[in-house]
Amino acid sequence: MADGKYEETASYMRTLFWFGLFTISSAGMVLLNKLIMTRFPFPAVLIFAQNGGTIVFQLVGTQLGIFDMKPWRLEHFKKWSIAAVLFVCVLGTSLMALPHIAVATTIVFRNLGTFIVSFGDAAIFGKQFSTQMKLGLVIMFVGSVVYTSFDANFNALGYFWIGANTLLWALS
Repeated sequence: MADGKYEETASYMRTLFWFGLFTISSAGMVLLNKLIMTRFPFPAVLIFAQNGGTIVFQLVGTQLGIFDMKPWRLEHFKKWSIAAVLFVCVLGTSLMALPHIAVATTIVFRNLGTFIVSFGDAAIFGKQFSTQMKLGLVIMFVGSVVYTSFDANFNALGYFWIGANTLLWALS
């Protein structure tokens, strides 16, 4: 195999590997969070544990030379404080919803979030959507309406929390 073809194949395989890893990680995290929240319904504790674990992981990785991190400065905290608060609210509303709704409902509402963000992209940044893109968004929206109309696991409290989650996610 020529070197160029080998590099192209290797690049494709790396992309496929990382895409698969992130997909498994994301799905696994939602399922694990649902399992935890149905048995231990304390979202603040779970958020603290997960984010605390992330901080420890980052600090240990930095000390071992695996990661690179700039020194902490007050202006960084000021700059990122709103995004961090929104992120915690997104996590919290997701955790509050999970015990009441099916995991699939979470994904349906995430699609609705994408639909909402596309309107913001057009309104704020002037993004132009092709006919195929508009059709895809309409299909996504209609599919979400059909799913929620026939959701056998409908729970008003769960829908409230996942709705709040979707809006916060779209804002962040």
